[in-house]
Amino acid sequence: MASKTVDAVIFDGDKSVAKAAGRPVRLMPGGVAGIVYSGWVYPLYEGDVINIADDARSKEECNVFVSADVAIPYARRPASAVADGALGIEEWYLETNRFGHYLVFDGSEEAAERLVEAVDTIGLGVRGWGESWRPADNGEFYDWYIRLGYNGTREECVGLVGDLIAEDVVEDYYSDLEDVDGAHSVGRRHQLASLVIAASSRSLDADTVMDNLEPFDADPACGGGYLAWRLREVTARPVSSLDDSAASRLKYICSIVRDDRELIARLISRHGRFLENRPHLAERALATEFDKVDVDTSWRSPDDALRRARASQTFLRHAVMLTFGTDDCSELLQTMLTQLMPPAEARVIDSPRNVAAAIANLTRTITLVDELLGVDDPATLYAKGRAELLALEAGDFDFLAALYVDGSRTADRVAVADLPFEVLPPGELVQSFVDEVRRSGTFHGREADVQRTAVLLEVAKRFPDRKSTVHRGAFSSTGNDNGYVVLRMALPNSTDEDAIAISPWKGEHATYVVRHGCGQQYPWPSVLSRTKREAKELGARSLLFRVDLDHKIDVYEAMVSKIVALLECDRDEFDNGQLYFDYSDGRYRVRDPDDYDRAYSIERNRNGTNDQYGSDGLANVFRRILNWFGS
Repeated sequence: MASKTVDAVIFDGDKSVAKAAGRPVRLMPGGVAGIVYSGWVYPLYEGDVINIADDARSKEECNVFVSADVAIPYARRPASAVADGALGIEEWYLETNRFGHYLVFDGSEEAAERLVEAVDTIGLGVRGWGESWRPADNGEFYDWYIRLGYNGTREECVGLVGDLIAEDVVEDYYSDLEDVDGAHSVGRRHQLASLVIAASSRSLDADTVMDNLEPFDADPACGGGYLAWRLREVTARPVSSLDDSAASRLKYICSIVRDDRELIARLISRHGRFLENRPHLAERALATEFDKVDVDTSWRSPDDALRRARASQTFLRHAVMLTFGTDDCSELLQTMLTQLMPPAEARVIDSPRNVAAAIANLTRTITLVDELLGVDDPATLYAKGRAELLALEAGDFDFLAALYVDGSRTADRVAVADLPFEVLPPGELVQSFVDEVRRSGTFHGREADVQRTAVLLEVAKRFPDRKSTVHRGAFSSTGNDNGYVVLRMALPNSTDEDAIAISPWKGEHATYVVRHGCGQQYPWPSVLSRTKREAKELGARSLLFRVDLDHKIDVYEAMVSKIVALLECDRDEFDNGQLYFDYSDGRYRVRDPDDYDRAYSIERNRNGTNDQYGSDGLANVFRRILNWFGS
């Protein structure tokens, strides 16, 4: 098949110096397009432009050509100079760990100072900032970090930071929208497949990996489906940190798989199985989600405009996925797009930076959604998109979701020295939490109880089919230490996880259990990164190291039994049920709240009293007090 050719304009810096006609398009290392000029291959930018001031490669390194029937994977244009008064941030990333959100970024010291001030101004809070000396959790090094005071989820925080930085990064959102999808580039997919196989702990077949990567490489305008459009939408954002490497592209693909599978689960939980040829569910869900936008809200004040823009953005994120539940939704969504478009008076030059960025982001997204709905062959789009989303829900792409996440393996032991460390962010030394607090005298007289952490290992043994990993960290707190050891357990054949957090300090702090899909359905890092009160409000179950003496088990056996019961019960029982001790089996179980009175009556009769305040009841109270002090 013939290769694609272009008529290119040659620049030397900012000056046009020549034209080159009919040049075949090659693939450069990293999968971006390039053409030959004066014997060397230069990156090709949208508009068919090259710049001989760029770094060039030899023709031998670029011996794969782009086919005539596929889109050109243009290179990303270099960032332009920073305008007066702009923030001047080059690249940024948000790392979220147990202690909160950390914005890491590249730029000058003056740019860092401007960003610190801007972050504080919009209410994200600044707990500290400085030079970053180690890589973020995405493996990249950055010049600076800011520890944010924001307590929301990572997704929410990324949106807020994106709104702040987006307008500064690109003056015109649409002039630099690049076609980064690379169409059916075999060279690109080979590079991606090699990275996947090398990074995965599983034994993967190369052909299967290539087949699963193909939907991401298709051109949305030329027969692609949902995943191709989604990758374009994400990488075309002004705040995108995508570079020309296959590794960078793969990270976006892995992120899409994780995020979108979670979103599918949430939408199914709210609206039913809308993808399985049940168009009434998709139509009803679309109307329900649209009602949350409140299109009657005015755009006049900055606060109203910001709320309206962000609500509309969230709706579009959900609506595009719901649209693939029925072919009839596209016309309805098209009508909704006109109601979501910000009026001209909302896009004024003197709007606050974050408001203007949010409105521009919304306008960009509406344009991309409109392009998706306006493809020439909608039937093919919907058929492919629905099939991809069903495959995503079924777990066909889970091998991608598992990449770029801390690897998990069976937790064989927890060393005493490993017990309560803080997991510290970029720019801070990671030192022994125990040694630090003891030297400071803050925890004078406290004792680490190794049997508490042994509870986690025993729980892991009860679920041999679930991969587990031990982490160290602490709940957010401004008071006493609450260092915790966390056991995270993957669900069988899934990347979803449950987590159990136990404090190693003898006689202090409750144990917390978080189950995937329960409570407010946040992932466990989002729950355990909050305060204890907030964690419980989000659905974490708290347990105490206590047990009645007549149960004839110690507090550690009781804790293992309670945790196992909560992990094995139905989700509704986890959220609403009550733990009770089954004397016949000698273990804890979870019961429906409606059964509590009957079961409590049986247990009272077994103890020989019908009066909870009688002598036996007082004896029970006394035993519990003794047990509490002994824990």
